[in-house]
Amino acid sequence: MMVGRAMARRSNIRLYDFRRPDKFSKEQIRTLQMVHDNYARALATVFTTHLRAGVEVGVTAVHQTTYGEFLDRLDDPNLLVVVELEPLPGTGLLQVDLDLVFQMLDRLFGGPGHGMAERRPLTDIERSVYDRVMSAALDALAGSWSNLVRLRPSIRAVESNPTFVQIVAPNEMCAVIGFEVRVGSHRGYMRLCFPYIVLEPVLPKLSTQQWFAAERKVQADAHVGSDLERVQVGLWVRLGTAVVTVRDLLGLEPGDLIQLDRRRGEPVEVFVEDQPTFRAMPGRRRDRLAVRIEAVLDDPEGRSDLV
Repeated sequence: MMVGRAMARRSNIRLYDFRRPDKFSKEQIRTLQMVHDNYARALATVFTTHLRAGVEVGVTAVHQTTYGEFLDRLDDPNLLVVVELEPLPGTGLLQVDLDLVFQMLDRLFGGPGHGMAERRPLTDIERSVYDRVMSAALDALAGSWSNLVRLRPSIRAVESNPTFVQIVAPNEMCAVIGFEVRVGSHRGYMRLCFPYIVLEPVLPKLSTQQWFAAERKVQADAHVGSDLERVQVGLWVRLGTAVVTVRDLLGLEPGDLIQLDRRRGEPVEVFVEDQPTFRAMPGRRRDRLAVRIEAVLDDPEGRSDLV
């Protein structure tokens, strides 16, 4: 009987590594997976546009590990992009396998997309060209996170040696998202590393409930915007004004001329729903009168943003 109790107690024991305490819950990891599934699709579009070749990107894994263990798995040299993630504190890290980088660079320079002949850091010219691709990739990252936080990611530094990239202490826990990138018949890998202290301000939002609620709001906003675009509004042009007496007004007959306050060649105002919105030049297009928009009028109430 005592043996049975001891075995029951032993079966309830779970191993816990105090050197690597889990800081991200399973739900937060799942939400990160959903965020970066979206990012993978956006990234495929970015790479396809820049490389002018079919590119597929997919998330391979989302896990948590210490920053030191993450760096230990990286080869030297490598491509390591230190990323500012305003308004979040600290920085993240985008790592791209050099073989994938050289495949992309070969296509950017007009080649078929061969990988590297030797493992070496990028030259200044290669890095300058690849920075444009990375900047576009970070713009896509901002879009993928927009449901949760308005990120403004930017490149702080680019390194090749993992030893020189100490964005947090080695024992700091991080969320790491891995991606597989297929360019034609070639494949390569890249990883995003977010230290816990960077994501801590948005952890309450990293839930599937919050994510789906934000997704529904985005879809609803898109429907409202689409409906608004089909709403018809009145638009008219004021050629000019004149001040007349009641006597002159009562005496008007067909053929009489009224002198307006505008000279020939001066711009006129275009009104949208009785609000002055544009400045335009009057003229003629084929057999109809027309105006050419020259400027948007200043509108302190922001009405012109709706046009």
